[in-house]
Amino acid sequence: MNKTLQIRSGTEIIRLDNRLMNFHNELEKKGVYVTAIEPVSIYVIESFNPRLDAAEGYLALPISALSTEYLVVTDNSANRTMSQFVIAALENNTTVTITFKTTEKVYIHGIRYPSESEFSLEMSTLDTFQLQHGQDLTGTFIQSNKPIAVFSGCKCGFGRPIGGSCQHEVEQIVPICALGQEYITVPLLPGYRYRLIAPFSNTVATIQGQNYTIEKGHFLERWETKPVYIHSSKPVFVMEYGESTYTNLSDPSMITLLPISSFSNNITFGLPKIITSIDILDYLFVVVEANRADNLMLNKQRLNLEGKYSVSTYSGTNYTIMVINITSGYHTLHHFDRSVRYGAVLYGTGQWTSIGFLLGYHKEIEECSNKNSCNSNAECNSTTSSYKCTCKNGFNGDGTTCTDIDECIYPNRCHVSAECHNTAGSYNCTCKNGFTGNGTTCADIDECNVPDICQVNAECHNTAGSYSCDCKSGLVGNGTTCADIDECDDIKRCDVNAECHNIFGSYYCTCKNGLTGNGTTCTDINECLDRQRCHDNAECHNTVGSYTCTCKDGFTGNGITCADVDECTGKASCDVNAECHNTFGSYTCNCKNGFTGSGTTCAVTGNMSIPVVRSEIQRSAIHGNQLVFFCDFDPSTDPLMLYQVTWYRDKLRAEYILTSSNNSLYSSREKFRSLTYLSEVIITLGMTVVSKEFFRLQDLEETLVHIRLTVPFGCQGQTIECFLDVNMFYMETEADQCLVPTAAALSNCGVRISSKKWNQSYPLKIAIKHGQNLISISRKYNIRFRTDEHFHQSFFRNYTLDKEIQKCR
Repeated sequence: MNKTLQIRSGTEIIRLDNRLMNFHNELEKKGVYVTAIEPVSIYVIESFNPRLDAAEGYLALPISALSTEYLVVTDNSANRTMSQFVIAALENNTTVTITFKTTEKVYIHGIRYPSESEFSLEMSTLDTFQLQHGQDLTGTFIQSNKPIAVFSGCKCGFGRPIGGSCQHEVEQIVPICALGQEYITVPLLPGYRYRLIAPFSNTVATIQGQNYTIEKGHFLERWETKPVYIHSSKPVFVMEYGESTYTNLSDPSMITLLPISSFSNNITFGLPKIITSIDILDYLFVVVEANRADNLMLNKQRLNLEGKYSVSTYSGTNYTIMVINITSGYHTLHHFDRSVRYGAVLYGTGQWTSIGFLLGYHKEIEECSNKNSCNSNAECNSTTSSYKCTCKNGFNGDGTTCTDIDECIYPNRCHVSAECHNTAGSYNCTCKNGFTGNGTTCADIDECNVPDICQVNAECHNTAGSYSCDCKSGLVGNGTTCADIDECDDIKRCDVNAECHNIFGSYYCTCKNGLTGNGTTCTDINECLDRQRCHDNAECHNTVGSYTCTCKDGFTGNGITCADVDECTGKASCDVNAECHNTFGSYTCNCKNGFTGSGTTCAVTGNMSIPVVRSEIQRSAIHGNQLVFFCDFDPSTDPLMLYQVTWYRDKLRAEYILTSSNNSLYSSREKFRSLTYLSEVIITLGMTVVSKEFFRLQDLEETLVHIRLTVPFGCQGQTIECFLDVNMFYMETEADQCLVPTAAALSNCGVRISSKKWNQSYPLKIAIKHGQNLISISRKYNIRFRTDEHFHQSFFRNYTLDKEIQKCR
């Protein structure tokens, strides 16, 4: 609908189509936009039936008073009916976000939204969105990107505590930016209830000397019959509710209270005749400073101050609350002093009905709410019919444009040791590094009093506004870090014969072992002056810084200990035919018998021929050029056989012992034992058992013993080797219980052939050593032989030496 009216001084009633009412939780276009060429006051009265016995109203706020943040306030009678709110958009592309505060989930288009959850929607000019819920929605937060209008209340509330009939409750909500910290309630008849809602966390409200802490979105509710002064630490919202009594069963109503800071200085209002069909009482409640109440005029008549109430504020200012009966019609309320501000509320009550709403809204809010008219760095100050923009401190301009003043260009703003920092509308002074103070006064900081300001091996030096750290002597670095200087890198620090020792921050020199001095100069110590340094049989040799000990000739050791050298063990240079005799520190060489000379060289005194070896087998010893075998048997040694060979011509004797273990004889195959009795002759006996690998003595019938004779003689180490093979038989008679050799000749050398091999070549090696020259004759022969179970036969061939040696010189 579009309608244009011309209103003369007074009140004009405009009826709206019921189809503009919001009934559902939907987005609709049901907003009403009113413009006027002169300031007007608009009151919205709701009526649900022709009798007009149920009504509620509210003061419509001008667009300039709207904003983008609101708190929803409803009534707790909603547990019997629906609590609700409506949002109206002023401009296109308006985004609205709703944060719910409720004990039960909210349903929108079938979607559940729990408490503290968000719901967003996009709105256009004159769009409206209504939300109804079965629980109290007080504390729900609404935010938008552009200014909006918010209305909240209850679909049909019941008066309390008695009840009464059901009536719609509604108020247009003032934005959070218009809230204040000081409120005075009015004593609605016969009693009233009020809610204090906190839009900010940790809000402390003081009421009649009692403190209450209220969190964001929560509220405090109290019942009263007299006016109450409320003071809070942060801005809060206060809503009053009219109630019923046993004698006055009226309907409930909601009335928004303005903070003291938003009181007005000129109020024009009308009480429409729309509700006069029911006998009701209408009251005007006025709150004004007590010392200004005398000159307050209603319809140009001074108000009667009888029946007034008084309260005192936190600052000690006394306020008077007047209750005045009023009739329907056009009314004005003003004060002789235009600077005096006051608050006013209209409240009417009757059987099954009531009405209440705020009268007037501080014009300063209306004029200055449009911040675009003043610069962001200006303050808006209302005047009687307009407003004035004044640049804030620190800015220059006419209020519409404001330019920052750079205070730092003026001298002496800050201390000489401080820096000036210009800020928007102000400045600040900060002491420079190394100074302390508020910027207008600055004192030097002695940084050297600060622990660990420098490295532990550095010294701190305070300066004006600063400090320095210097590493101590012997160290290098910037003072915050100090490293040791290795003075030993300079080779000239100490004597060439001294060692340099670096220590942290310094160094020292010590002469090397064997030298004496302070390290800067060092002289050699002659250790040989101390005769106990070396052994008695050693010589001392002094060196630079040390000495050496050397054992004398004929002694061995490290010089500290020296022992006699037995040169006869191999170092002596005696002739082969001489005997060596060790002496302390030396030795002597003496030629053997039959030789003559210095000992280092010996010559034979006569001629010696190679002995002719012959053998004859006898049971007893016969002196002369004979080879005699003896046998002996000792049954206690399990058993022991002793073969004894004696060459009586030179009184030499060699023994070969073959023992057994566990009644079994060891095989002596390829084993030889050498026994030396005189240096002139060595006889080596070898035994090879060919009949059996292992055998017992009582089982032995026949065995073959192979004897090798190596005969050295006194011709410069010349030697000759011959072999003897002897068959040994076990005798039958008790008297002959020993092994008796059969006859064997040693006149020629032979070779022993193993009975286990057939048709093989066996070498015969005859070696003759003459001085340092070795003459070796080696020949091989193919020899065929046989053997059977009881008799073993060996085949021999005798050969003579190619070169016959008769004597040596």
